[in-house]
Amino acid sequence: KFVDLGACFMPEAQAAAESLVPAPIKPSRAPVRKALTVGINYFCLQPGQGQLSGCINDSDTIVGILKDTFGFQDSQICRLRDDRANMMPTKANILAALRWLTSEAVPGDELFLHYSGHGGQVKDKDGDEESGMDDTLIPCDFQHAGQITDDELHTHIVEPLPKGVRMWVILDCCHSGTALDLPYKVQVGDTGKHVQLSKSKLRPKGGQAEVIMISGCQDTQTSADVSAGSMGVAQAAGAMTTALRNCISPTVSCQDLLLRMRDYLNSNTYAQVPQMSSEQYINLESSFVTYSPKGYGSPSARDIQFAVSPHPQLQPADVAPAIAAPQPAQVGGGVSP
Repeated sequence: KFVDLGACFMPEAQAAAESLVPAPIKPSRAPVRKALTVGINYFCLQPGQGQLSGCINDSDTIVGILKDTFGFQDSQICRLRDDRANMMPTKANILAALRWLTSEAVPGDELFLHYSGHGGQVKDKDGDEESGMDDTLIPCDFQHAGQITDDELHTHIVEPLPKGVRMWVILDCCHSGTALDLPYKVQVGDTGKHVQLSKSKLRPKGGQAEVIMISGCQDTQTSADVSAGSMGVAQAAGAMTTALRNCISPTVSCQDLLLRMRDYLNSNTYAQVPQMSSEQYINLESSFVTYSPKGYGSPSARDIQFAVSPHPQLQPADVAPAIAAPQPAQVGGGVSP
């Protein structure tokens, strides 16, 4: 009797094993796209004492990138900026907007966070920073409401997200290299052409979503302002946001985007070194805009029907002008004043 080597010898065992494989996660609703962009010029401070010039312009630039390159619609973008009384980027409003961004997320959702403003550092209290300092974002009412630490950011926007969600984060501020406490970091070789991933032993992975961040500089560096007329900009802007605008495209890979941004800033004599980090292992060959952990990218967002989510309810803010400038030990210029 001949044995059919292509047949399963134990069909009952195979059926039992297949029953143990979890079914793919199915979203409970149509996927949603949400974007939050925060631009803070600190009009509460005196010019030359912490007030910035280009952060609100950076937010305008990101809105253009979201619409033209990522395919977002206006109705999917929430903005906070300190030149509009109904959009004030207070600490309470930033945290409320972050909750809106990540709440009730399901597989298939695509989220985007951008921040341009002051970045600072405070003493690390839980031992997860090699430098002993937590990175912070500085809301417009920081003088009485305080700062937002990287530990808070990770808790609010990384840990709640389920597997199957994608999130892009762009932080154009000082001391922002590890501002989300993401475990994986892209390391660029001495030649500036080869990259590899390293994993921090101090930051055990706590989230399941695909979160990728590009930050303006290393934790020890500051992010620079670009004055009108420099680097081809008509208005003041952040150097990192300007580099992103000039280097991003729908097809550029994660690896190439980071290298091009670094080359762009270096060629324009800026010392800051943009960083890329992630919650999961990065597929560096994937398109940044249509990121996929496997293969070279996902279907274009224009081919997917996304639902619209109502914007967050923001609280009115009464931020008094020109109280006192932030101290250098507390706040690094989000783009330098």
